Amino acid sequence: MTWRIIEVVEDGRYLHSERNWLVVEEKGHKTGRIPLVDVQSVFVHARHATYSHGLLQRLAEYEIPLVVWDNRHEPVAIMLSLTGHHKHAGRARAQAESKLPAPKTCLARPGESKDSRAGAFPQFCQSF
Repeated sequence: MTWRIIEVVEDGRYLHSERNWLVVEEKGHKTGRIPLVDVQSVFVHARHATYSHGLLQRLAEYEIPLVVWDNRHEPVAIMLSLTGHHKHAGRARAQAESKLPAPKTCLARPGESKDSRAGAFPQFCQSF
């Protein structure tokens, strides 16, 4: 099974679910579609994105976090499922107990500065 991180970087995207699929549309035209069982997380960098309530319910059902990023490419909000709270609590505890440099560099790739990462995404990410 391939786990994917879905990144929404363009403004005007509409995210919704259709028969257990995550669907991304722009101006009424589908720009992407992926089965929810293949999604590890959804990152939204776009300032103007719209989500359906049904999609948020499906993300919670599949325990897929939705992370909202600001214009500095830093996470500012996260939606987590309450059904998997024990898993998320364990991850949060492990992150809090880790050494200080680890949390600061967890999103960085070796050898890159913060400024050079602004537009770069890891190989396993799928951007819309």
